Amino acid sequence: MGVAVSPKIISMCGHLFCEECLNNYITLSSRQNEEQHYNCFECNNEFILKDIIPLEVFFRVHSPGLYEEYFNQQIIDKEIRVEDLPTSTKIDKMLEILKQSQKEAKDDKTVIFS
Repeated sequence: MGVAVSPKIISMCGHLFCEECLNNYITLSSRQNEEQHYNCFECNNEFILKDIIPLEVFFRVHSPGLYEEYFNQQIIDKEIRVEDLPTSTKIDKMLEILKQSQKEAKDDKTVIFS
């Protein structure tokens, strides 16, 4: 997996994206105002710009322990390695399949729907 640069989280559904990906998506959308409704490209849940918050702020408010571990110790500098974030069995299995797929077909691209 890669690195999420300036990671943002959509508070309505909890999906994580890099700032550049979200900005590109919003720029390519028809209108760019605070009340414009967008759809998460992971789960299709609706959100507005106010629903996008920095991951650091989310951790500080909702999980102070993780905030201390990942942000306060300055292990990272505005970059978060996806592998270092808390995970689940389902995500671990998906990563295992993706890594195997990369070994077998290095030039193939993968799209994941959830």
